[in-house]
Amino acid sequence: MYLVVTEKPSVGRAIERALGRGVKVFSLRGHVLDVDLPENYGWNEVDPIEIFNVNEFRTIVRDKKTYTALKRFFQENYGTLVLATDNDHEGELIAYEVLTIWQNIKGYHAPYVRMRFNSTDENELIRAFKNPERDLNWKWVYKAMLRRNFDLITGAAFTRYLTFLSRRLGIKFSRVVSFGSCQSPTLYFIVKREREIGKFKSKIYWVLSALVDYKGFKFEVSSDKFEKEGDAVKVREKIEKEAFGRVVNYEEAYETIRRPLPIYTDDLLVDLVSLTGESASKILSIAENLYAEGYISYPRTETNKYPSGFNFKKPLYAVLDSPIGVEVSSHISMSPDPRNGRKDDRAHPPIYPLRPYFGKGLERTVWEYVARRFVANAFAKDAKAVKQKVEVDIAGVKFTANGSTIVDEGFFKVFSYFRPKDRELPSVKVGEYVKVLDVKVKKVKTKPPSRYTEAELLREMERQGIGTDATRASFPKILLERGYSVKERKTFKPTTLGINLINALESVEPKLVTPDTRRFVEELMNKIERGEERYENAFKISKEVYKKLFEKLIRNESNVSKKLTEGLKL
Repeated sequence: MYLVVTEKPSVGRAIERALGRGVKVFSLRGHVLDVDLPENYGWNEVDPIEIFNVNEFRTIVRDKKTYTALKRFFQENYGTLVLATDNDHEGELIAYEVLTIWQNIKGYHAPYVRMRFNSTDENELIRAFKNPERDLNWKWVYKAMLRRNFDLITGAAFTRYLTFLSRRLGIKFSRVVSFGSCQSPTLYFIVKREREIGKFKSKIYWVLSALVDYKGFKFEVSSDKFEKEGDAVKVREKIEKEAFGRVVNYEEAYETIRRPLPIYTDDLLVDLVSLTGESASKILSIAENLYAEGYISYPRTETNKYPSGFNFKKPLYAVLDSPIGVEVSSHISMSPDPRNGRKDDRAHPPIYPLRPYFGKGLERTVWEYVARRFVANAFAKDAKAVKQKVEVDIAGVKFTANGSTIVDEGFFKVFSYFRPKDRELPSVKVGEYVKVLDVKVKKVKTKPPSRYTEAELLREMERQGIGTDATRASFPKILLERGYSVKERKTFKPTTLGINLINALESVEPKLVTPDTRRFVEELMNKIERGEERYENAFKISKEVYKKLFEKLIRNESNVSKKLTEGLKL
């Protein structure tokens, strides 16, 4: 008998359907166990700095109901344990939790195997079951352990200190003043942008805009900038009686617009947050449900290239048999020719469709994006555009216009979400004349940088190496929930508390809020995964780095107090 433990009920149902008799399936709902600080490390029991001395953690039950049911499942059944949790670092840690419970009940030598799959497709599940790995990927386990344990240590120490300090200062804030080595840099990006907006000084300049006509084709051309309005007015008066302008330059060049790359998690979230206006955490949750129900492959991946021998046929027919199949079929080839990227996490393929989806709502939007991008990448052609530049001389003043027109739709016929707008210009020749219809003076005011949308914030976090494909989606939501930021017109604006917190930390040591320090810890995690570093040493180094920052924070408590209370009503 095989006792299969999955991470989600829907995955468990898919395995039951695929494997049939001979297996018993138990489904979790995420983590069963967790860790906490040792006994006597409560909020009022120890100085926060002592938390950095913790090396051993207390195991606690996160989900008591599931834990009790899992123990009973193991006690009442015999056979080989099949660990069928998600095929990523977090899934490996959950598998380790299950293995720990299994060995506590059945003994250290009780048999177990690891089943790996990247979709709930029946054939893949059967293949994974018949070809299990004999052990866990311990490098993944220890990488996930470092993330969990390091975040617990630093979060607890800094959060307690900042909360105690805030309460002594009389700051009226109902929740704790939290700190996280990913959360704080994310807030820093928002605050830094707000500073840039506050410091921005708009500049005003003027341009001449002329409406011209070439054989019935009307378009606008613009002059260079004028620093003074009077100068622009004088030039307009000089040329406004001119009936014609002469073409002095015309450039035309063809440009290839490449197909989108295969989908990895950050691309999925950034695009769909932009398209739907929904939060990244909600989009990721829906994508995970679509995976669990067998409609798409595993949505947490850092890979944007297909592995050698990938079977494109099944996902193609998932699209063709769907409600968009008829529309798509007339614009694609039936032979795959994917454009691959360079990212490869060596654990999962890109995200692709598995079964047709006939539902509605946001689930349909997410599935259709995955489906359309898959065929656009693997079965459609690049698009082509023509770029144009026209220069016109009107009474000795140079006017310019730039245009761009798509001349071959290519993949845009199946994936039109981000199709650029056409700005067509006529094909003219040097020496030809255009009729001047009108000339105006236009006032132009430079604009400050805009606040981050959630999509832009996610991309900045990815660029700066903050978090992982699976965790980034949670931080914008956390900042809103903890009162450090609010959303205005779909953009993130820091609250006074959020600004003061960043100012306070930054005044002590910029490394507390800039991405550099967290990026250093992320690299230690990657070294564990590559086998270049041991967990124990990486954990020690990580703690030492942040303990020094913590000690510096304490030494500068008076300055922190001042910054933390600025602008707040006590």
